[in-house]
Amino acid sequence: AVVSTQSTGEGRTSIKAAYEKELLRSFQNKSALNNSVPVEQYACAELINSYRKSMEDQLLPAMRDMYGNHCQKLDQALKKWVHEYTQRLHDSSQLSPAVQNKLDQIQNRIARISEEGGSLAAIHQQRLDPAVQRITSKLRNFEVQASVATSEDLINVAIEQKRFHTAMEMALNAKDLDLVLETCRQVPVEDMFRDPPSQLILLSIFAHLQADLHVDLELKSSYLIEAIQAVDMTDQTVRHHKGQLMQTLIENIDTSQPRVPRDMYNLYLKNLRWSASMLMN
Repeated sequence: AVVSTQSTGEGRTSIKAAYEKELLRSFQNKSALNNSVPVEQYACAELINSYRKSMEDQLLPAMRDMYGNHCQKLDQALKKWVHEYTQRLHDSSQLSPAVQNKLDQIQNRIARISEEGGSLAAIHQQRLDPAVQRITSKLRNFEVQASVATSEDLINVAIEQKRFHTAMEMALNAKDLDLVLETCRQVPVEDMFRDPPSQLILLSIFAHLQADLHVDLELKSSYLIEAIQAVDMTDQTVRHHKGQLMQTLIENIDTSQPRVPRDMYNLYLKNLRWSASMLMN
């Protein structure tokens, strides 16, 4: 069968596209496992580290072997030249016995060096190995780390971009109550609930903000009241969890009551308790 050039080109393009897609997916998965490092930043660090690893594992050994081979060939060529040159001088009848004796000493010395394993290549190799080791050590220390953005950094960026639901979702997923409260402080309740968040975010807000209601009472109660009003009773997940969540909220309100001044209880917790009771029924 004859495959046209066009179809072959299209096949290569599709393979290349599939490879790039798989590579991007790999970077995205690794990025997600490294504290939400932006995928572009993680990919850049991965590529730099791969290049560094290739230099260490392939380029340096190849250069060392190539240099060693050149030194060995040069060593053999020099020995051959010295041997031939001294042999021609030795065969010359014009040389005095003293000079011929000196040439014999030179040939014997070259032969002895060869027998002892000494060579120009070995001398240069002794100097080259430490240099290669130093370069390898520097390459290993040059590993690039993707700058890890903290959850707080990512949340602040989302808030600056007015992606309030995304900011709250990241804070809730971090499972850090202080981070959730700080997000609540930065985003006014009316901005967070102008467009109701997803039902899962609402349920998670209940779970996080209902503890220790006497602490940050005004902030927590304002968010909890708005979350109750935004609940969609037709949502299956809400219907499954709302009873337990509201029961726990009411119990926490009653537990916090003795620790809250009466006027503060009437202003914040009384209305919150009534709303939770209505939602539970």
